[in-house]
Amino acid sequence: MQRTNNYVIKKKRLAEFAECEKLILEDTYNEFPPYNHRRKNISEKLIDWIKRETTAIQLNDSDFDTLYKIEFNLDVDSIALFWKHLMDHGITKLVNVELYARQIAATCSSKGKEEFKWETIKGKFYGKNPKYLKRIFDPLVAIIEDIKRFLKV
Repeated sequence: MQRTNNYVIKKKRLAEFAECEKLILEDTYNEFPPYNHRRKNISEKLIDWIKRETTAIQLNDSDFDTLYKIEFNLDVDSIALFWKHLMDHGITKLVNVELYARQIAATCSSKGKEEFKWETIKGKFYGKNPKYLKRIFDPLVAIIEDIKRFLKV
């Protein structure tokens, strides 16, 4: 438990459990059978416990993944355009478009849709539909007006 509790990220915790399982199997490969043949030996009990733990992590952590997503009141097209403009204007780090789309898909959700594919986002980056541009333009103008009041420009 001490090894696996050091990691918060689900993939790293699962990798540590897999490593523990591998070590148990390596250490007990030529183990003598238990005296009482009806009783499981310790390595089988540990392997069973690891499988139960990994199943619990996979089931429980999937609920928490959605808690950390930013939920936008926009559709996927508008979200993609918004983030693309942020990167184009240097607000976010300039990275590969595919990587950026994956990051957005991992951290954002849209109104009524918790998950969307990164391929969808990547395809929407270069949209010029006025309907989607207007959805991000109006809030940005309001944000600029709020900031202007504080700057007294």
